[in-house]
Amino acid sequence: MSEQRMYRGKTEDGKWVYGWYVEVGRPYILPEGKALNTDFVEVIPSSVGQSTGWKDVRGTESYHHDIVKSKHYGRGEIVWAGQGWGVADEAGTFYSLSYEFTIIGTIHDKPELLQEADGSQKQKK
Repeated sequence: MSEQRMYRGKTEDGKWVYGWYVEVGRPYILPEGKALNTDFVEVIPSSVGQSTGWKDVRGTESYHHDIVKSKHYGRGEIVWAGQGWGVADEAGTFYSLSYEFTIIGTIHDKPELLQEADGSQKQKK
């Protein structure tokens, strides 16, 4: 996939689709390289995430709601904080994506990765 990829969304059958976000009554992703309205792929609304423009230490593009880990802040979720992208850790502290990080999953595929050490679920803010 090229650098122009801006969004991703998950289909009902569990596949991730990458491309441009389009909403026509329902959310769709128009896959990269496609241009016809017959090429739209319907996705689960809550799974749609925008690319942050940042890559992890392995060169993997990061998206809203990815789960990441870093030696600087442990693990957390990539979120939009009004004026920029960052990572909210288990305590809700916000960190810049400028720290090195590794993507370890998404809240849609592996929400258990955000669990506290004692097994309790991270509180959403």
